[in-house]
Amino acid sequence: MRDLRPSSRGRGFPSLMARELSHRSAINSNGFWAVARHLRVKYGQRLNPNWPQTRRMHVMNCGGTTAESFEEQPHALEWIISDNFCVAPRQWPEAMLGAFRYRLIPSPFEFGRIHLRKHVPFVSSDQAYFDYIYLGLYCYGMPVQLIARHFSIDERDVHAGMHRSMGAMFDKSAFVVWATGTDFRRAKMLPQMWHACADRSPGGRGKFLQTLQTDIFSFSINTLSSWVNSPLILSYLIYSTPKQPRDGLYLYCRYLDRKRL
Repeated sequence: MRDLRPSSRGRGFPSLMARELSHRSAINSNGFWAVARHLRVKYGQRLNPNWPQTRRMHVMNCGGTTAESFEEQPHALEWIISDNFCVAPRQWPEAMLGAFRYRLIPSPFEFGRIHLRKHVPFVSSDQAYFDYIYLGLYCYGMPVQLIARHFSIDERDVHAGMHRSMGAMFDKSAFVVWATGTDFRRAKMLPQMWHACADRSPGGRGKFLQTLQTDIFSFSINTLSSWVNSPLILSYLIYSTPKQPRDGLYLYCRYLDRKRL
């Protein structure tokens, strides 16, 4: 077990997904998308126009990992060339229902899209890290059965890991505030809410409000803790603020699609 650098923890999920699907640490996000496109073309599957365009050189040598390396991982390959690749399921499995708090239940699509930066539920490459990988892969459309087979574990362990990881997310104050769906462009700031702002000058308050509106996960880990620990503020955010869609406003992964009705 080793601690992961903040830069590693702050990567978008596709970078972590690429490493764990290939079982190689050298692959980068560009290399992964190049391989995925190459394999889907090779096996006659459609390409999502939202996926990044990549050069052939990335397929030939993407950090020491080639398309053949993924073909050696049968369960990863099965998913990559399936209709479920990077398509979020519509709902969570029943085993997940007890993981959510405050009646805040982001969908797999909403959770899978957001870029959490350093607000991830792990510090080192321990079980909490793999729990988060299972959760993210599910949101990206990999069936639980394939996740279990790829990591050589039981399906019940996948469900348990996903449950633990989502439960740990609710210990992250920025995540909880995001999950309330509050539209900070229209919401009134209660006087007590400004206590979370270290710089009380007009300029400092303006910057704080702008971050709430555009990039909430760029806050430090504990910046919004006082909000979540305050029954008054948390209740206000959940029940009394104007709302907005959880996906699309903050930095997000535009390569993830969702299942249609």
